[in-house]
Amino acid sequence: CVLRYVDIPSVSNIHPSSGPTYGGTPLLLEGENFEVRMIQCAFARQRVWASVRSSTLCECIAPASVDDGGLKDLRIITTGIDYVLAERGYLYYEPPRIDQIDPTAARVGQVGKITIFGRHFDKECVIKLGTRRVDVSNFVSSTMTVVSMPPIAGTALQGNMTVGISRNGVDFDSLGFGYESTSGFVVMKIEPSVGYVDGGGLIRVEGYGPRRKSVTVYFGTRQASCNMTSEWEASCLSPRGEIGRVSVVGAGTRKVEGVWFEYHLRIRIDRIWPTSGGSQ
Repeated sequence: CVLRYVDIPSVSNIHPSSGPTYGGTPLLLEGENFEVRMIQCAFARQRVWASVRSSTLCECIAPASVDDGGLKDLRIITTGIDYVLAERGYLYYEPPRIDQIDPTAARVGQVGKITIFGRHFDKECVIKLGTRRVDVSNFVSSTMTVVSMPPIAGTALQGNMTVGISRNGVDFDSLGFGYESTSGFVVMKIEPSVGYVDGGGLIRVEGYGPRRKSVTVYFGTRQASCNMTSEWEASCLSPRGEIGRVSVVGAGTRKVEGVWFEYHLRIRIDRIWPTSGGSQ
């Protein structure tokens, strides 16, 4: 019988040190002497296999909590011997959820705030807009928090994004809400939506976009210059077009379903007959 002596592994850091009660969080353990084979992570009485990446790194996946969560002893053990090699705490928590955000759109470069409503918030929550982390400007309660919209110019935050929330910076709410920021004027509605092929009709355009004096709007492939009359409205004359329906889209922005303009021939009277008649 040959005995092999090895150094006892030790754990100096666990990242993250907490996770949601439904489990699935990948944990990275830093320490020393992870050459020992058949290492397991034990979360209270639940055990999962650990994957040894090097003598100083190993990882495991947190299982779902079997009770209401809370702080659990995370132990590193060797199978067959069941000898505790290292011990740290791991916190199970109810994951934060987003139910609603207000507003749901903004302009690129606009300095503003987003109010997030939901459940299980705390002061340590991490919030992201797309892939960017945003600062919490006012933690109100476990169901409401306010974050600052980063004033980034250009198209760095353009397009549809997801507002995500997490307590450990790893597991984000997968039911995030879309938040749109645009460098152009997004057309949401026009009135009237019908006009003549020779153009010239006065059109009121509703939407949102950069704070400018005028914006360019396309009626199909024909463009029109619209003057901003308020923060959310503009007006312009319809360009010439051909008989039929065309989409109306702000230059450089997305197409909104259901926003279109329909061209008709102008009614023209060439002759009337008779040209006179009785008074009765």
